[in-house]
Amino acid sequence: MSQRFRSRIDVWPGAVLVLLPVVLSVTAWQLHDGPEPLKWILIPAMVVIGVALPLSLLFFTYYTVDGTSLRIRHGVFTWRIGLREITGVTPSRDAASNPALSLDRLRIDYAQGKRVMVSPADKAGFCSLLRSQGVPVA
Repeated sequence: MSQRFRSRIDVWPGAVLVLLPVVLSVTAWQLHDGPEPLKWILIPAMVVIGVALPLSLLFFTYYTVDGTSLRIRHGVFTWRIGLREITGVTPSRDAASNPALSLDRLRIDYAQGKRVMVSPADKAGFCSLLRSQGVPVA
């Protein structure tokens, strides 16, 4: 059976992911009266990139652990990591871009030097489940 963990959301990324679509929607509305070819290119691009992508990151960032893998969903992006590939899970506060909406993160090392950071809201439950699957968690 698989178990899903939502990402913890800190105030600053949550605010950015909510305010960016609002600002870009207002800007797109103002472009509505602009030159004909420009508005038909810019407005849809702004809506897709500036509204749909941030909202997808906000509402679709979660981590699913099943019997054999960890699946990370971050908006339209997905990672699948075999549990046997994971060499370590350690706490981290690294601010590098990752599928985590909080700075209270877990760094997952896997597959010969690769790493990804996640920020499950139920960090203790996430770590406990990984441990029960034989994953080394610090």
